[in-house]
Amino acid sequence: MSAHVRDLEQKLERLELQAEVMLEELASIKMKAEESEVARNKELELLRKKSQEHDEKLAHLMALFGAKVV
Repeated sequence: MSAHVRDLEQKLERLELQAEVMLEELASIKMKAEESEVARNKELELLRKKSQEHDEKLAHLMALFGAKVV
């Protein structure tokens, strides 16, 4: 086998390994992004609940003091 063919085969092997590593890194990045999105959605839901609770408390206080609720 010629040296040129061996060099090309070695280069191909290196490129295949690099591609495999890059795919693993991409999978890891996607997983982290999904985890971040889930955490963000949970935090957003908690903020919505707190906001609703505050709105309900405010409406109750306004009702106690005879204020009109808009």
